[in-house]
Amino acid sequence: MTAYAYEARNRKGELFTGRVSAESRREAARQIRAKGLWVASLEELGHGRHFPALARIKAMAAPQPSRLLVVLFCRQLAVMLSAGMPVHEALKALRTGKDSSYQQLLDKLLAAVMQGKSLHEAMQGFPKVFSARIVSLVKAGEVAGTLDVMFLRLADFLEKSYAAQAKLKSVLLYPLILGVTTLVAFAFMTVFVLPTFSVMLTSLHTELPLPTRLLLAVSALVLAHGPELFLVSVAVLVLAAYAWQQEGVRRRLDRWCLRLPLYGRLVCFAEWLMLLGTLAVLLENGIRLPAALALLPEVTANCYLRLVLQEARQAVERGLPLHASLCACPGFPAVLGEMVLAGEKSGELEVMLAKAAEFCRVVVQNESRRLQALAEPAAIFLVGGLVFFFVLSIILPLLGMMDALT
Repeated sequence: MTAYAYEARNRKGELFTGRVSAESRREAARQIRAKGLWVASLEELGHGRHFPALARIKAMAAPQPSRLLVVLFCRQLAVMLSAGMPVHEALKALRTGKDSSYQQLLDKLLAAVMQGKSLHEAMQGFPKVFSARIVSLVKAGEVAGTLDVMFLRLADFLEKSYAAQAKLKSVLLYPLILGVTTLVAFAFMTVFVLPTFSVMLTSLHTELPLPTRLLLAVSALVLAHGPELFLVSVAVLVLAAYAWQQEGVRRRLDRWCLRLPLYGRLVCFAEWLMLLGTLAVLLENGIRLPAALALLPEVTANCYLRLVLQEARQAVERGLPLHASLCACPGFPAVLGEMVLAGEKSGELEVMLAKAAEFCRVVVQNESRRLQALAEPAAIFLVGGLVFFFVLSIILPLLGMMDALT
């Protein structure tokens, strides 16, 4: 007997998945049709057992929906859920029947939901499409019973994040092209031109300027130890990737990232925008504060802020107020602490948390514009500095040689 995995549809077009055991593929198809289903796909499970690596490669090579489609998914689902449609009915309504990666994703989500899984559990099966943050927010929305509000917040956040990243990429495109061209030219000059230039300069028996000596030293180092330098670079990258997977290292790096000028402030307020907004939604729907704080660490990808939230939950469980629990941690801005304190004193904590999230949104927008305005001139300045150093290293000895001849 051979096991087969199948996907099949009924007369209404609903998708079903499962496994059957049969002597042959034809017998497996007959068993599926006996259930009143039409076979959409039928795959022998033995291939997956004998060639697991091939199956993983096939899954990785499958086309994935773009980030814009994920934003569209959140926006459409928010509208349908706010109209009172159940999750499975909303997923059915989103399907158009066209054969695309997006439609395949919807079919698989619908099949998982029809099998009894919650929506966040179904989304967990697609980590390349839905990040851990998205899944955590959906889970929080399911717990609070406000899945439509959470999807609306997700759509707004993802849409603005995508627009900001696209704008930053377009701003940095010209400096990036200029920088790559400069580095390629620098490598070409270092390997092919500078050795001949070095022989000419040393034959003059004159003291070379400091920029020229530095450039010639770099050229000699690359020519003499090129393979070793390449291996060392690869080893450093591998060690950096390994260190990034360690919880302690990741926590220190995330904490340091929050302290960076400009970018750190942007990241800090962007994280608290999602955290405080999610906490406000949970409290508005009757979730007690300790239980709501227990859900928050999964919302952020910052390991340091996860620790901050865990310590805040423990402090709240010991009887401390929320603002004191959060303000005890350096990763929480003081202005937000004042707003949380005002909410606790007035008895409208969820309202002040929502206003604090809106304040974070304004700060993020302002810091994003400032960072984008500074990114292009800063990149051009760095590239221009490299070009100036290279030209100066070559021009200075020539000017000195001309002075000696005159």
